[in-house]
Amino acid sequence: MASATRKSAPSRWQTWAALGVCALAVWAVFGGTRHGAFVLWDDDYNLQQNPHLGGLTWENLRWMFTDTAYSRRYFPLTWLGWTVQHDLFGLTPYSAHLGNVLFHLLNTVLVFFVIQSALRIWLAHEDHARGGPATVAATLGALIWALHPLRVEVVAWASGRIYAQTACCLLVSLWCYLKSIECEPGSKSARRYRWVSVAALALSLLTYPLALSYVGVLLVLDWYLPARLRPAPVTPWLQRLRPLLVEKIPFFAVTAVILGLTLWSRTNVAAAGWKPPVTLAEFGVGPRLMQACYVWVYYLGKPLLPFHLSPFYTRLIEFSPGDFEFILSLAVVVLLTGLFFFRRRQWPGLWLLWLCHLLVLAPMLGLTEHPHFTSDRYSYLAAVPWSIGLAVVIVRAWSRRPWRSLVLFASAGAVAAGAALSLAQAAVWRNTETLGLHMIATMGDHPRRFDIYRRISSALREEGRIPESNAYYLKSLAGDPHALEASLGQARKLEEEGKPREALAQYLLAKQLRPDLAEPPYRIGAILLADDRAADALPYLQDAARIAPGQAEIEITLGWALNRAGQAPEAIPHFESALRTLPNDAAAHSGLGTALVAIGREQEAIPHFEAVLRQYPDSAGIREALERIRK
Repeated sequence: MASATRKSAPSRWQTWAALGVCALAVWAVFGGTRHGAFVLWDDDYNLQQNPHLGGLTWENLRWMFTDTAYSRRYFPLTWLGWTVQHDLFGLTPYSAHLGNVLFHLLNTVLVFFVIQSALRIWLAHEDHARGGPATVAATLGALIWALHPLRVEVVAWASGRIYAQTACCLLVSLWCYLKSIECEPGSKSARRYRWVSVAALALSLLTYPLALSYVGVLLVLDWYLPARLRPAPVTPWLQRLRPLLVEKIPFFAVTAVILGLTLWSRTNVAAAGWKPPVTLAEFGVGPRLMQACYVWVYYLGKPLLPFHLSPFYTRLIEFSPGDFEFILSLAVVVLLTGLFFFRRRQWPGLWLLWLCHLLVLAPMLGLTEHPHFTSDRYSYLAAVPWSIGLAVVIVRAWSRRPWRSLVLFASAGAVAAGAALSLAQAAVWRNTETLGLHMIATMGDHPRRFDIYRRISSALREEGRIPESNAYYLKSLAGDPHALEASLGQARKLEEEGKPREALAQYLLAKQLRPDLAEPPYRIGAILLADDRAADALPYLQDAARIAPGQAEIEITLGWALNRAGQAPEAIPHFESALRTLPNDAAAHSGLGTALVAIGREQEAIPHFEAVLRQYPDSAGIREALERIRK
């Protein structure tokens, strides 16, 4: 007994040391995200403006578990978690982000234990499946998972708590399930672990329904347990499958209940303004299949090249199933599935990993949604099987010195590179402005960028940065084909209602939307001139005259502005130009006559004043000016 104790004691210390390294690394990379702000990327809707997170009351609890209008998904425990945090610590940006970091740290610990259990089960016959090598392998596997830049979205985004919390519960379920396999079959410990696993699965699904295919993963794990591969292959596969299915009845039952609630919630949101699930007529079977293959291959390749990350990828918004990427994705899925299936006895680990990859991602394929998005957060759980696979490679390379050094060096390099990329990516989530500008840079000239400009504008306005907010607001309007018409229509209406100052703002907006249009600067100049601001009006009127040269109305108004600004000589050509188009226009004659008088050419002004009087004989001012000239 003493010998066994001495043998196990270093293992415990190694485990605690490994967990300490994992915790310090996660905190070093992600600890700074706790200083981030809420961003206008669902944080406003989920957290800041949600009226039901104000306290743990019976009314709010009833809403969490029965509402289908506020969100398209059924996740009552997410709302509950945020409400508890609100009551205990206040739902501030700091507390929300700190909670995410702590959840991710806990998930890293759980991934470590899951890897350890997996190594003991699938490599039970290998000397290095326990002790120091297994601890090193589990540590590296957990760190590569935890520090990968695809994890940043879940940790640095306050609303990413949804995915961190549901993953936490699911990792507990998986760990307990693996612990039950390690126990003596049929023992109390095994049954206890299984029921805890079922309960944790229920909590995960009630947090967010990402684990709807989890039962399939458990079936695959059980089917390919080393102990189950030993019986003679002549055993009928149905006979082997039946007890596995019976064992999974509690998992099936929990999944079925939550699936029903999820479907009920998803199909009852139309009345609340959400779009109903897409129909086959809108999004056919073929496009859905090609989209699924694209998603499977995307999460196979993106972890290897985690660059240009963004919360918003536009590739699946509109696509043709015949596009090269989708044909290639279909070919990759078919070829890998066929290859791993026919070589499953030689490569059981790769076949198992591939099946888990397909199953874990099944709820994230967007089979009921269009458009769909390949978000970074969907890799949070999908990356766990590959981390286990990496740990297996490390353990198996341990006894081969050249390979061990190479694998350890490559793994350490992957950890360092992931940490560096994650630090850079986490800075993107600092606030709405940094996030939005990064998203726009990654999406290029896609039309969805105008919505991002609008979000940045709203955030800056809340911060009191009005000029910058207005600039982004104008950029957002550039994507609205009706924005100019709406602005001009509103401006004209305000002028008719006798509200020139309000109209001025709308004309200014229209001018910035369409700098090549003459009406906005002309009306701005006219309003300023009517307000005795001739000097301010001149640049706008001159701009209008440049855009629409020779337009009589603009020429007349510009001439009068020049007159009032003391620039009569410059006004004369504009009145003359107007009179060539409108020879009887009284305003042009009056303005020209006024300008001629101002420069001492009174006699030339007489016929213009007379022309005005012929149309408006009661014009006292013109008559007095004419009498002064004749005297």
